[in-house]
Amino acid sequence: MKSWHEPYGPWLYGLFTLMGISQMVWSDLGDGMASLGIALAFDPFQPNRHWKERPWWQKSWLLVHVAVVLGLLIYNLFIKD
Repeated sequence: MKSWHEPYGPWLYGLFTLMGISQMVWSDLGDGMASLGIALAFDPFQPNRHWKERPWWQKSWLLVHVAVVLGLLIYNLFIKD
């Protein structure tokens, strides 16, 4: 039996990522950061695969996404006026 994630996970990841980018451009940077962070909850790859078994490009993609969200968090908390 398929889990709910198989058909919807990649779509939700993409929608939250696009929503976060659009919020950063046309609205508030903090709202965009939150949407990008929520997108990480919906793993666009195989969520049942262990971290060590993932290809390098999937690890790189997810780590860059986390780094962007953390960078935006630091900017919002400490640098932004």
